[in-house]
Amino acid sequence: AALVVLVDVSDHAAQTGKLLKKVDKRLIARKATKAEDKVGDIRLTVYRLPPKSRGEGTRRAIFFVHENMLCGTDELSVARAVAQGFSTGATGRLKDLPAYQAIRARCEKEVGSTAPQIRWFVDLFGFIDAYRIANPPRQRHGGRDLVKLLAEQGFAAIQAIGGTVDLAVDEKLEVLHRTAVFAPPVKGRADQNEKYERAARMLRFPNRGTLEPPAWIPSEIAVCV
Repeated sequence: AALVVLVDVSDHAAQTGKLLKKVDKRLIARKATKAEDKVGDIRLTVYRLPPKSRGEGTRRAIFFVHENMLCGTDELSVARAVAQGFSTGATGRLKDLPAYQAIRARCEKEVGSTAPQIRWFVDLFGFIDAYRIANPPRQRHGGRDLVKLLAEQGFAAIQAIGGTVDLAVDEKLEVLHRTAVFAPPVKGRADQNEKYERAARMLRFPNRGTLEPPAWIPSEIAVCV
């Protein structure tokens, strides 16, 4: 599991250089060794930090700047992959993922000509796997793995979730968010009424009825779902 941060540093070359010098100073003070790696014409600065504790492997911090993008990550293979992504004809890109394309198209259909300030996308089960690798859960004797249980019950059909956020849309709306869930019918279940398997069949939300709150809900309620 790797963490990657990408920052647009256009017109901030001086500040970027100052930041990287500060990072260099701090990492060297923590007894990191410094080396260089190359991907084409892109130079990667690689720091290797000593283990925090016995049994822990070498930790890394990798940085590079290319085409006004500052990249920082803790995994060398990921840094190389990101650097290769700048080249023409790169494969394995997020923008080519069917789930990403579907969610973006669905949200932008509602957004119209407005450019949202925030776009977000999560490969749900992939994120959970990565999080659990980075933060191993405590072993419970005799307990079931809830994530594995959900996947076995058909909820892995939820391939991704994403959306957009608009801030200060007008004088009445401070935050406007749209969320889309990409969960296409599983193979062999094209019937709209039975798109999923096992317990995931509960994920059927027909567009009917009214969303007006019933008369018996009091006005002082904090949340109504």
